[in-house]
Amino acid sequence: MPMLPTRARMAQLMELIIVRTLAEFKAEAGRYYASFFWWVIEPIIYMGAFYLIFGIVFQRGGNDYVPFLLTGLVVWKWFASTVLQGAGAIVMHAGLIKLIYVPKAVFPGTVILANALRFAIVFCLLALLLPAMGLWPTRSWLALPVVVGIQFLFGAGCTLVLAALVPFLPDLKLLLEKLLMLMFFLSGIFFKVSDIPPNWQAFFLLNPMASLIDSYRRILLHHQWPSWPSCWRVLLLSVALMAAGQWLLRRFDRLYPKVIGA
Repeated sequence: MPMLPTRARMAQLMELIIVRTLAEFKAEAGRYYASFFWWVIEPIIYMGAFYLIFGIVFQRGGNDYVPFLLTGLVVWKWFASTVLQGAGAIVMHAGLIKLIYVPKAVFPGTVILANALRFAIVFCLLALLLPAMGLWPTRSWLALPVVVGIQFLFGAGCTLVLAALVPFLPDLKLLLEKLLMLMFFLSGIFFKVSDIPPNWQAFFLLNPMASLIDSYRRILLHHQWPSWPSCWRVLLLSVALMAAGQWLLRRFDRLYPKVIGA
């Protein structure tokens, strides 16, 4: 990419990301007919398993446990899929990177945008399903774009930082899988914040995903506004991660072909 003013470079970078994302969707649709439906089916499978264990075997959760569980799983899948796929995005395209110059932010950026579009479709399906469970939209739903935007920035920030570091630390991707599994059980996906002892709840909500999932549930299930202080904390962290990830990718942009080829 020739040297251009910063604004022109950013516009060109976004254009590349959008073109690659659309091409990926088209190729994926041609290869796997069930690729989109898997995004719908997978949370339902998880929901069924956890509902069987916690809702039937242990008889926890009550009548609203299905929307409670489905909300947490859909939100978590967006984050986990984006971070896990995006972390290895540069390494996965090693062959292309060695042949021609492409701004390395394009690869994690494509993963971020593609998964955001997938989430938007699945989330719309969830929003249509909730009224069938007696959970109709209220004024609190006006806060959804803010919470969705914050989660987008948080997932993008984590993905950019990890994508920038994994080529230098390949074992980091293996560690990431374990950390995501731990985070899955510590994000309140299948239990309520109120189930935690009061003196531990503030520490629990320091987990950004726990805070975001709680915000979605407040809006969708309890007709409440999210906890704005928690949202602003996650937003500040997200902006810091975005800035760090972009700086790292620019700093090592020309070094990746040598590192990956070593």
